[in-house]
Amino acid sequence: MPDVNNQKVMGTLKGMKVLTPSVVASRFNIRLSLAKTFLAELEKRKMIEYVSGGKNLKIYKMLT
Repeated sequence: MPDVNNQKVMGTLKGMKVLTPSVVASRFNIRLSLAKTFLAELEKRKMIEYVSGGKNLKIYKMLT
């Protein structure tokens, strides 16, 4: 899983307009389940915010 405390990782995420598990998985070359866990951890730390989605797709945005 990408390191949450790494400035390069966070810079990459800030450059993205929206964050979805599939976008994060392809960007960091990780599995989809790991990308979902990574996004859940970021949301728990109040670094990203849930915007929209349903059961199968969740859309997040970076908090500034």
